[in-house]
Amino acid sequence: MEKSDAELFLKGKSQKIENMNWTSVKEKPPEECSELVLDPKNNLIPVMTKKLIVLTDKGTVSDNKRLKMMVGEKEWDWFMSYEGETVTHWTVFKEPK
Repeated sequence: MEKSDAELFLKGKSQKIENMNWTSVKEKPPEECSELVLDPKNNLIPVMTKKLIVLTDKGTVSDNKRLKMMVGEKEWDWFMSYEGETVTHWTVFKEPK
């Protein structure tokens, strides 16, 4: 039986996802990589990471950042949350050439 274009597309997409250089958030959160943290210009702008690609426990893949407000917050958090999903892995976003 021949595979549909959709099946081939999804297979190729999952192969690309598997080949990415993922880091577990349990192993090392992105904010621990000093080269990924952007320095804020003042206390009104949160400290944040450069753009990342994240993978959730449900298989969602999207771009995101980690951030921490300069005043009042002690913990880092994901800029975007995923209802009912948890970010498990991340990798550095690389601009297409």
